[in-house]
Amino acid sequence: MVDANDHSVGVLIDLDIAIHVRDGEKKLSFPPAPGGTYAFRAIDILRQGEPVTKVFYRHDLESFMYSLMWIVTHYIAPDQEDRFDLMAWDQEDPKGAASSKEGVIIGLAGEISSWPLTDGWFPRMARLFKEGRRRQFRATQDGRDIDEETYGGFITFESFRAILDDYHS
Repeated sequence: MVDANDHSVGVLIDLDIAIHVRDGEKKLSFPPAPGGTYAFRAIDILRQGEPVTKVFYRHDLESFMYSLMWIVTHYIAPDQEDRFDLMAWDQEDPKGAASSKEGVIIGLAGEISSWPLTDGWFPRMARLFKEGRRRQFRATQDGRDIDEETYGGFITFESFRAILDDYHS
């Protein structure tokens, strides 16, 4: 997300799927995508198991939200008494990590809104993904097709960015 009027500089990259290339190496082997850090994977990706067959842009947005939460809890509010322990997200069982994340998205968003920097953006992001999942569930129950990529146009770059822009203004 780039704003020509904002001179802040930063880079967020995903090195989970990076590979080491040795001099002269002709054949490269790639790990199955996406990367292996459960703490940052989208809930749907964790529930799929390996090999992952469906990856959507909304998964990247959800993953970015978890990255922001991790940064806030580990670097901005490390001594906050009521901070949620995100280490439960980084366990060996992907389905357990998914359940832990669902607890935050569905039930705990209000409780952690007191963390620094999360008073505006985190509850709104959590509601965005919660509502998207609810829309998908209802469409499935009603026998309607829904665009899986964006949950029917609900979770998009624009809807995600609007939350960050509102917080930033």
